[in-house]
Amino acid sequence: MIMELAKRVGLNRIKPLYYVYHKYLCDDPHPLNMPSRPTVMDTDGQRFWVSNPAESYIGRSIFFHGAWEPDATAVVDRHVNRGMTVVDVGAHTGYYSLLFAKRIGRTGRVIAFEPEAVGLDYLRRNIALNQHENVTIVPLALSDWSGTAAIEGKTYLCVPSVFADAREHASDRSDAAGLALRRAGRIDVTSAADNPIRTAAFDELVPELGIRRLDFVKIDVEGAEWHVLKGMRASLERWSPGLLLEIHPPQLKRSGQSESEVLRLLDDLGYARQLVGPPSPSGVYTVYARRS
Repeated sequence: MIMELAKRVGLNRIKPLYYVYHKYLCDDPHPLNMPSRPTVMDTDGQRFWVSNPAESYIGRSIFFHGAWEPDATAVVDRHVNRGMTVVDVGAHTGYYSLLFAKRIGRTGRVIAFEPEAVGLDYLRRNIALNQHENVTIVPLALSDWSGTAAIEGKTYLCVPSVFADAREHASDRSDAAGLALRRAGRIDVTSAADNPIRTAAFDELVPELGIRRLDFVKIDVEGAEWHVLKGMRASLERWSPGLLLEIHPPQLKRSGQSESEVLRLLDDLGYARQLVGPPSPSGVYTVYARRS
């Protein structure tokens, strides 16, 4: 209610008050307006569990607007239909997996990949909370190699220390802000900040997971997008699914790749792309791509 009143009187457009608006009413809502305890919220007519909405950018967005990333959500509404097989790479707490599960119905299938322990726990909670039986959760990180790696950084609720600009990125995009994968052989996996996980190329998992079609893929992997696309290249060429892809130029650079390499790979695969919503202040943006 306070948020809507502030918008109505133009508080968010007055430069001297812009900081106040975003600090206390938008990005960091006043405790009186925002639950700070485990809460089940409603989004897309489904139940979504959040441990502390006051500390979750997804929770805040759902609390005030009823949805997270409305432009990308609209893409899902337009392109995901009953009976499809959808892959959610970087499923996080399950917001998109819930959208997919509802739209594909009982004849469809969602395969959700999430390697991070806290996100995985919340993902399982949210799928169970809505009693979706068409979702397969796979607790690993997709990449272009199979083996063991580590997530550098803290849990998804915190700001990872591996990126110098992670705090800026976290404040304008999501909770997950920049978890980086490194091959286990290249880092000290005994470090408290490193959490060993299993990695695999999607193409190698197709027989194991019994995948017979692929209609839509969402990828949000905080800078590992080049590795994920490379590891599923054969499947993209075979099935030509639609791609909802979040591109992280700063994180790509730190992982040894670049934005141009991701775009070049899409071009090589014959994918035409269009921007979905405005880029974030740190340069992160989302595209929807279809193979022409």
